[in-house]
Amino acid sequence: MPKYTVVVLEGDQTGQELLLEALRVLQPSLIRLDLDFVPFDLSLQNRRATQNGVVFEAAAALNQFG
Repeated sequence: MPKYTVVVLEGDQTGQELLLEALRVLQPSLIRLDLDFVPFDLSLQNRRATQNGVVFEAAAALNQFG
């Protein structure tokens, strides 16, 4: 079975409750797909702490995994 990667973009104003529910229904045991979740914290605090480095890392992951 192929493995799929899901890039998860978390941060300020992302609708955390909706994101958590989406991740819950995407659990591999429920949908029988081999998924790997790669999370990125795009909150203002983390963007400042990384001098926006996390934004570039997330963009690279999106380019890599689609």
